Amino acid sequence: MLFILPLPSLCIQYALFLYKREHIARTAKGTMENTFY
Repeated sequence: MLFILPLPSLCIQYALFLYKREHIARTAKGTMENTFY
């Protein structure tokens, strides 16, 4: 299914995926710091 999508759309989805993953990681780190300190 993924190969049917045009390449630009796939790149945008991948960029959004990386951005969301980074945002979740930062949020989790901030939550942990707030909990421990």
